[in-house]
Amino acid sequence: MIYTAIFKSSSIIADYSDEMGDFPHMMKKIFSANKQPIDFYVIPYLSYDYYFLHHDVYTFSAITESNQDNEIILLFLQKLKQNYLQLSIKEKDNLLIKTVTLMRKLMKEYKDKLGENKIKKVENKLEAIMKAKRNQLEATLEKDALINKVREKSDALMTNVT
Repeated sequence: MIYTAIFKSSSIIADYSDEMGDFPHMMKKIFSANKQPIDFYVIPYLSYDYYFLHHDVYTFSAITESNQDNEIILLFLQKLKQNYLQLSIKEKDNLLIKTVTLMRKLMKEYKDKLGENKIKKVENKLEAIMKAKRNQLEATLEKDALINKVREKSDALMTNVT
């Protein structure tokens, strides 16, 4: 996750990013040019994906690298929406500061979870490779045993013939 923002109508009311860039400007342009009548959608542009989740007058958005898991991004945006709506009801003072803090916390959780998922994917891939190699080894040992039986029969036939 590179950037996240909350729109109210077509204005950004809160945003957060760990990285440097002109993300608010790009997000506004993509949002304005591609408004959809559906609740959740993704707009791929250049090497990024722009995600949008609509709720009443609010739109919760994020920018990620291309080809991320849409379900995980949707869960992130839903969590942001739920927490923001609860926060906006409770807090009238310092809402912006608390919203940005919330966004930072959720992005950190997302990145931590993404890191764990990458490790699990690598472990699963290694396990699959090890299983395939074990199966190949077992098949080779079975073929070797069959060849040994054939060789023994051949030697027995040679002995019987002589």
